[in-house]
Amino acid sequence: MTRLLDLIVGIFVVIVAAPIMLVIALLITCDSPGPIIYGSPRVGKNGKLFRVLRFRTVDITKPAHLSMDERLTRVGGFIRNFSLDDLPNVFNVLKGELSGASAKFRPLLEAGQSRTSCEADVADVDPTQRDVYARSSRPSPSAPPLRSLSRSRSVVL
Repeated sequence: MTRLLDLIVGIFVVIVAAPIMLVIALLITCDSPGPIIYGSPRVGKNGKLFRVLRFRTVDITKPAHLSMDERLTRVGGFIRNFSLDDLPNVFNVLKGELSGASAKFRPLLEAGQSRTSCEADVADVDPTQRDVYARSSRPSPSAPPLRSLSRSRSVVL
């Protein structure tokens, strides 16, 4: 039932968001060289790797040692501010790698990092389902809302 709902809603989102995604793609192309969409590696059920699709928001011609804010493009700052960089996730939903019910996923651990106890507990959870990791990764109630933090960044286009 969840998969069927994901397919129906995913197709609807692609149809409705296609013009927005096209405009974003054109703006990214005009703003800086490089791919429009990139795949960020993530860990799925039973440790299976998959790539979460996102719009590119950083200038790939700038050195990697710079902070993410220094590499952020003008368009990238705008689309991150409104979470539009995640729109290509709908293709992961259509492929069955993610579910619209739970767009949270575990990032790939860097070499030398160890899993937290929470991550170890959910290592076998399917990312297409609502999972423990998604609930446990939310900020504490005393933390400021994420939306207000992302909008505090000023962006000049």
